[in-house]
Amino acid sequence: MVPPADPVYALENSFAGLNLFSPNATERYFDKFSGVKGFQSNSSATIQSEFNRLSKHLGWRGKAAHRERLRCYADEASYFLHATRPGLSVLQNLCLDLNVTSAENVVELSNNKCKKVLYTTFYINK
Repeated sequence: MVPPADPVYALENSFAGLNLFSPNATERYFDKFSGVKGFQSNSSATIQSEFNRLSKHLGWRGKAAHRERLRCYADEASYFLHATRPGLSVLQNLCLDLNVTSAENVVELSNNKCKKVLYTTFYINK
């Protein structure tokens, strides 16, 4: 069992029962707030620091800030998981992004092979 102090464990448990992922995310979470009360997103900032800046800018606190942080992380994950390269599946893109295989070899990996490699390498659920 992973200790509760682990931020990944805490984040996964925070998502339990929530369906926040957008199946076709076409914009980043922060782009939705561009221009709101003068906020301008910084694409070179980390997701965490950018969210903290946005939260402070908009005065989010407590449960509202927690809910928006979950929505932010979900939207960002969805955006990057769906920002795929033409001709490759989401799993093939994930294998490339995690450096499991090279760009030359990724087309040879079927989705089932990608799942197997991801599961054995990173213990990602099948």
